[in-house]
Amino acid sequence: IGGLIAALTDPIWSVQHNAGGALVRFGNLAVPALDIALREGSPALRARAALAMLELAPERSLQCEAILLAVDAAGNPQLAAAVLLGLGKLQQPSVAAVSRLQAAVGGELAEVALGAIGALGAKAAAAAPAVADALHSKDNAVRRLAATTAGGLGTAPAALVEEPDIYEARPMLGEGRHAIEVRAWDRAGNSSRCSFAAGVSGVSRRSLMWSP
Repeated sequence: IGGLIAALTDPIWSVQHNAGGALVRFGNLAVPALDIALREGSPALRARAALAMLELAPERSLQCEAILLAVDAAGNPQLAAAVLLGLGKLQQPSVAAVSRLQAAVGGELAEVALGAIGALGAKAAAAAPAVADALHSKDNAVRRLAATTAGGLGTAPAALVEEPDIYEARPMLGEGRHAIEVRAWDRAGNSSRCSFAAGVSGVSRRSLMWSP
């Protein structure tokens, strides 16, 4: 378990993630070591230990929230992402926690923040304005996630996505033939889709990602 605690601050994100998952699988056996990390670890270790603790002991949400909000993750995207993920696991997030997530929707970690807001659902309803703004992002993935998240907040976004998002072209039998799938969302975040075949000249037979 000690080795897994140390791996929580490994510079490789996948190592951190796997270590956290392994600690959670240890269950209550990992709690004493996580307690020590929460009390005595560096800010980065405390944040990632809080993320694991929230999985094992969600009743300690207040303690973990205080630790996460105290972390200065400026210039460290991996640590900032861990903080946002942790905030998304809180039983009853404070105004400060929701505000932190709301602010992050407009930054480089928009998808992480939106995912955390979506996990909180109606408990993060105050973040609805930021989610509505994200519906107009230039990033297709952010727009899609914002639409889905808005539906779980119990509030309608301020505006609809103006155009459906053509997001995948799959090869079919026959050179130059692709299946195009179109998805669109309504104000409640419900999605619909349709598919059709189309001829595409000069395109190799492989999956493509298209945007409007």
